[in-house]
Amino acid sequence: MSIRRILCSRIGLVAALGAAYLLGGVTVGAVQMAGARGTSTTYHACLSNGAMSKVGTVSPRCPSGSQVISWTSVGPQGPRAPRGPVGPAETAGPPYNCSTTPYPGIDLADCTFIGANLTGANLTGADLAGSNLTSTDLTGANLTGANLTGANLIDAKTVADLTGADLTGADLTGANLTGANLTGVNLIDANLAGVASGETTGTPSVLPSGWSLVNGYLVGPAADLTGANLADADLADANLSDANLANAVLTGAALTGVNLSAAYLIDTDLSGVNLSFVNVTGANLTGADLTGADLAGAVLTSTNLASAVLTGALLYDAVLTGANLTGANLTGAVLTNAVLTGALLHDAVLSGATWSDTTCPDGTISDNDGATCVGNLG
Repeated sequence: MSIRRILCSRIGLVAALGAAYLLGGVTVGAVQMAGARGTSTTYHACLSNGAMSKVGTVSPRCPSGSQVISWTSVGPQGPRAPRGPVGPAETAGPPYNCSTTPYPGIDLADCTFIGANLTGANLTGADLAGSNLTSTDLTGANLTGANLTGANLIDAKTVADLTGADLTGADLTGANLTGANLTGVNLIDANLAGVASGETTGTPSVLPSGWSLVNGYLVGPAADLTGANLADADLADANLSDANLANAVLTGAALTGVNLSAAYLIDTDLSGVNLSFVNVTGANLTGADLTGADLAGAVLTSTNLASAVLTGALLYDAVLTGANLTGANLTGAVLTNAVLTGALLHDAVLSGATWSDTTCPDGTISDNDGATCVGNLG
């Protein structure tokens, strides 16, 4: 093996000591200099007759007959070690700033704020996509331009400024939007079932299918319109199926083509309204005031009209199959051609009611029994 190869295979002090041992003639100072470096350093020397001279970090000018040699303090890199086993997957933690005090433009996507008090919070332009705001109080909060795509606002109180907010696909089941500013709000595909409203301002840019904003109220299927004042409101062709209209005022409202199936209308004032040919199947109108209402051709199958006031109501051609009219006041009501098969009329007030070709509760025809159903109530 050549001296050069021996030198190149050593590192740092070991290389220098090895050279001193094999070649001799190396001063202690030279060896100390060669090993004193902590990082990779290239050393040079003159080699003649097995002895080194002029050892240093600068290539020397060697006398005639000498050979310039060099080596480094770090030897060649060894082979790569085998790869170790893969560690367990890291569990994703919550977004870094979910507990941060809200501020404009904050990223709170996918955060959870169940029952939180965010009253008056400035969340202008905030990213709340996918966040859980169940039962959160957002009264007075500014959510202008906020992203609430897919957010959960079930039972939240959002009497807030939502100008320009994106609520695409948000779940607002049972949320309270009374007094909220909905200017430019995007509510496409949002779930508004059970949403309470009123005194709502502004016009949303997009509402879910079947919904409209009427007199400051969000009107649609399963809406919470308890006690709503919708007098003289235009509700023609509105879908109010499963809506809660208990104690609401609908006098003078345009209800042509409205869908009230399974609606909750307990103690609702419907006096004088036009509900002709309207679908009221399965609705609950217990105690409702329908004095003078036009229900001609209306479908009231299985409707609960217990204790309802139907004085002077027009019910000709109405379908009341299986309806509950227990204790209802039908004084002076017109029941010409109405179908009352299976209806319950226990304790109902029927004085002055008009029976003409009426199908009685027991299936008989009024004209075949003295032009009345009084004796054929089942």
